[in-house]
Amino acid sequence: MKTLALADGDLVVTPFGHKTISGSFKVRQELVCAFLEPLGNDRFHRDWGSLLPEYIGQSITEEMELLVLSEANRVLQNYITVQQREVLSDFSAQRRSRFSTADVVRQVNDIRANVNMDSIVVSVALTTQSGESVTLTSEVAV
Repeated sequence: MKTLALADGDLVVTPFGHKTISGSFKVRQELVCAFLEPLGNDRFHRDWGSLLPEYIGQSITEEMELLVLSEANRVLQNYITVQQREVLSDFSAQRRSRFSTADVVRQVNDIRANVNMDSIVVSVALTTQSGESVTLTSEVAV
């Protein structure tokens, strides 16, 4: 499935129109957006987004590090659940899948939180059904 490409929060425009992306690029972009958007901000998708923006300004403690890891895991699991629901919906309706194997997360390989002086950087590594590796990072400046 293709989606519009974003760069620094804006649509990417080429001389031929809006740029689209799919596969691992799409997965990475959607997850970065999910990490950055406040949870519940989308009235049509209340589970979209994360609590990570709420942690900005908090003290860095072991508890905060665990909260960040837990929230990253929740966002990933939500994303995977939505993908599975849409794949099942297409299959049940006997429609051609809206996804390619490169668009669907097969497994989460690693989630880490690295504490820096005044921030926690969440790193995620996952694999799509096609075997493509996807890595992304999101910083919580606390």
